[in-house]
Amino acid sequence: MNILDLYGYIGDVAFCVGGVLVARSERLTLPLQTLCGILTTFAGGITRDLLMLGTTPKILGNPHELFAVAVFAVMLTLALSYSKGTKSKSVFIKKALVILDSIGVLAFVAVGFERGITLGDSYIIALIAGLFTACGGGFISLLLRSVTRKNGKMRYFKKEVMRYVLYYVFGFATTLTYGIFSVAGMSADCIMVILTAMTILLGLLADKEVSGRG
Repeated sequence: MNILDLYGYIGDVAFCVGGVLVARSERLTLPLQTLCGILTTFAGGITRDLLMLGTTPKILGNPHELFAVAVFAVMLTLALSYSKGTKSKSVFIKKALVILDSIGVLAFVAVGFERGITLGDSYIIALIAGLFTACGGGFISLLLRSVTRKNGKMRYFKKEVMRYVLYYVFGFATTLTYGIFSVAGMSADCIMVILTAMTILLGLLADKEVSGRG
């Protein structure tokens, strides 16, 4: 297992947790909570491969990963539904969620960028692939949450896009930074170490949640 594989699994956990938590906060049904977790995790990569790179989605080559995330999403949804829960969160938990979300974005940027370089043979394609992998799943999950609302679908969609604008900006900035380091000849391992340190620092300083749950 290389460092990108490890970060890919971290991204799976981060985005699945984020997708389920947002769907739960909006009181969606349990199946939709689970589906949002799975979509937030995989929809960006699947769409990237089908529409951008014209190839079979990478996740289909690793069904065990897909199955594991699906089981995790179901278990998390059920666990949260049976937990009493509290409206307030400790500062530590809030910071931990910010850092987890941010590292998830970084992980998917790296996976998407390297996928784009391998199949697209172009830094421009790689940059777009990285951004799409990091932000596409959250955006598609947002579309699902919008269409399941009984009223005010478009109003809700616009509000949520603006609410998570910081997440999209962070995804773009991370993709661009990763691309610059890659063009400069740095290895993926070195880039990930540097960007992880920067991400953790930003997460500790952040007052607002940067989330792939958008």
